[in-house]
Parts: sequence; C-alpha cells; structure tokens
Amino acid sequence: MRHHSYSRSHRSHRRHPNDQARSRARSGGAYAQNRRHGPSEAFAAFTAQTSIDPCENIRLESEGGPLSMRVLDLICPIGKGQRG
Repeated sequence: MRHHSYSRSHRSHRRHPNDQARSRARSGGAYAQNRRHGPSEAFAAFTAQTSIDPCENIRLESEGGPLSMRVLDLICPIGKGQRG
C-alpha cells in the first residue's frame, strides 16, 4: 500500500480541541502561567489582613428560650456578615 506524504504530514499537524486546556492543566493552570512574582507577593499574609467587625449582632436568645443561647450571646456574640 502506498502512503502519500500529504496524509502523514496532515495527521501530524492535527490537534485535539482540548490540547491547550490539557497543557495548562499539566503546567499548573492559568495562575502558574500568568504569575510573574512568587505566590507570597501575590497574596497578603492572612495575619496581616485587617478584620472588619460586623456592627449588627444576631441575637440568639429569646424570652422563654433555652439558657444556652443566652450563654452563647455572652461568650461569643455572632455578627451579621461574620464567617464561622
């Protein structure tokens, strides 16, 4: 059987549609490709960030409710917008 040079070269240049996504996944993703500085320069340290205390508290206690909710309000008050 004869093989034409066109068919060989044509097959070698064929690429899968997801080749670019695959190469990004192998190299660490878009973050690794676009990063110019080290990861420590990209993000501030967690301890250096300032916390914003929520102004409005969520009251867990209620009249006739369990005493444990009153204790929770006294020991660790929870504010709106606070992450737990």
